[in-house]
Amino acid sequence: MKTRTLEEVRVSQTTAPLRVLILEDSPHDVELMLFELKEAGVLMEQTVAENAEQFRRAIQEQTEHVAGSGSLSLAGKAADFQRLALDREFADKMLASAMNTLEQARNEAQRKQLYLERISQPNLPDIAIEPRRFRSVLATFAVGMVLWGVLIMLLAGVREHID
Repeated sequence: MKTRTLEEVRVSQTTAPLRVLILEDSPHDVELMLFELKEAGVLMEQTVAENAEQFRRAIQEQTEHVAGSGSLSLAGKAADFQRLALDREFADKMLASAMNTLEQARNEAQRKQLYLERISQPNLPDIAIEPRRFRSVLATFAVGMVLWGVLIMLLAGVREHID
């Protein structure tokens, strides 16, 4: 495993702070190490363990944090990320389908749209022209009288023929 110098750490540092676990029983040595790291410009989160039991517990917490069973594990977040990526892809396809359907509906509506154009303004008549009620009644009476006369003539012809 290659050991990196403080200068290399500072150059390659990203926005996430460096996690440092220090096993040291002397508080003065811990203070000196932290001072040197801060002087080098290293952003860090430090955990100080004074004995072997605290050291094991800190290593266990960090292991669970990176790849373990806790709620902060990256394995669980990777599965959530895959699900979200799949949901996003599905939503993108649904959006594309909906946009396509909307465009088809707009084209269909544009094609079927009815255009009305007013050529002249409507107006009210001065007097009523139709229906001509009196003329219709008179025509019906005249046709009825003609049919009645024809029927009377036929009956008179039949009576004369019988005698």
